[in-house]
Amino acid sequence: RWVSPDDLLAFRTGSVDWWRRAGGADWGLFATVSLPSRGAVPTCAAFDPVLGVLYLGDSRGNLAAFAEGRLRSNGGTPGEPAAPHASVLKLHGKEHVTAAVPTDAGRTLLSVGYDGRLAECHVDLVAGDGDGAVRLEVVRGIALPIPSLASLAGVWVAPPDGGAAGQRRVLVAGFQGT
Repeated sequence: RWVSPDDLLAFRTGSVDWWRRAGGADWGLFATVSLPSRGAVPTCAAFDPVLGVLYLGDSRGNLAAFAEGRLRSNGGTPGEPAAPHASVLKLHGKEHVTAAVPTDAGRTLLSVGYDGRLAECHVDLVAGDGDGAVRLEVVRGIALPIPSLASLAGVWVAPPDGGAAGQRRVLVAGFQGT
C-alpha cells in the first residue's frame, strides 16, 4: 500500500514493513512495525506527513500509531518489529478497521470499520526526549453508527470551503445492511 510517493507499506500477518525511497535514491527498509494484537492482519494505513505519524488499522478492531521520528532515532535492526507508540484496542469492536484519515491538521483521526461506525480519535504529540511520543485518545461518545450501512469501507474529509466555523464535511462509503 502506498502512503506517499516515497513510502510503501508491505502488509504481513502481525506486522508491516515500511519501505522508503530517500531523495530519489534506491528503496530501503525504513522500519518494521508490529500490530497491537498477536496474529492480527493489517487492513488499512494512513500517513500524516505533517506530524510524521503512521496509523495502522487491523482485523481485530485496533488502531495503532507510530511516530516516524522515534522509529528513525531508535535505529533498530531492520526486520525487528517496533511496538506501536500508541494504540486504541477494540475501537471498532472485534471488526476490521477498513479506513482511517487524519484531519484537523493532524489533531483528529477518523476511522471506519465493519462495525458500521465512524470513530473519532484525538491525537497528541507529547514532547519527550527530543522525539515526539504519540498519545492517541478516543473521544468518547463519538463512535457514530451510520444509518442503513452495515459495513463501512471508506472515509474522506472535504477541504474547508469557508463555510460555518468548526464544521467539516465527511463522506462515508459502505455497504447497505438488511
